[in-house]
Amino acid sequence: MKLENLLKPIFAAVLLPAAFVASAVDYDFEENGIYYGFYETKKECFVTYNEDDKYEGDIVIP
Repeated sequence: MKLENLLKPIFAAVLLPAAFVASAVDYDFEENGIYYGFYETKKECFVTYNEDDKYEGDIVIP
């Protein structure tokens, strides 16, 4: 068996999860244009951002 054929599944197992993590969003949910993250262990939310949608002007956080 060729070495190339042995390495393909290994590379797929390593690179696929890495690609998924790289494409993960920086927030857990969006409400009224404000992006929030969520600390599961603390059961708390925090304001964060979305790379594609920047905040502008005065922001009111409820």
